[in-house]
Amino acid sequence: GGGARGCGVAAGRITMFTWPHWRAGGCRFRGRPRTHLANFCRMFRGTYTALGTPFRAGAVDEAAFAKLIETQIAAGVQGIVAIGTTGESPTLSHAEREQIIRHAVAVANGRCQVLAGTGSYSTSETIAATNAAAKMGLDGAIIVAPSSHNPSKERVFRHFRANAQAPPSPILALHISGRV
Repeated sequence: GGGARGCGVAAGRITMFTWPHWRAGGCRFRGRPRTHLANFCRMFRGTYTALGTPFRAGAVDEAAFAKLIETQIAAGVQGIVAIGTTGESPTLSHAEREQIIRHAVAVANGRCQVLAGTGSYSTSETIAATNAAAKMGLDGAIIVAPSSHNPSKERVFRHFRANAQAPPSPILALHISGRV
């Protein structure tokens, strides 16, 4: 349990990590570097902070969000993660997601990479969200395995494969053990 699992779909554009391995920050598996892990680690190397999404009076607080981003950049992170599970992704509207991604990309302004969760239980929704985010300047998308209704391994694989073949940006496929 807990080691990295990769799927070499679409010429290495998608990398899958199980949560314990990603959290540990490792790019090795059983002591040996793996090609797909090594490629991903060259693409996204260093510290990436998952940010919460601040709200004020029922709306995204852009000033507070910018302050969070600036604090992370000043601390020397290589990237930020907007709209992950820490950023309340399941509760955001499409308009709020777009607002957050645009704002994160604008505030970061190339000083760090910006990743965002674009995943959904729906493969077509995930592809649409990832394509839209890429057009906004996102450096990479994080997608999750569709965990509703206990999907088969084949369905999870098809979900990731379809996503890897569609969007133009790199994808981190996040698998949280015990949820799929």
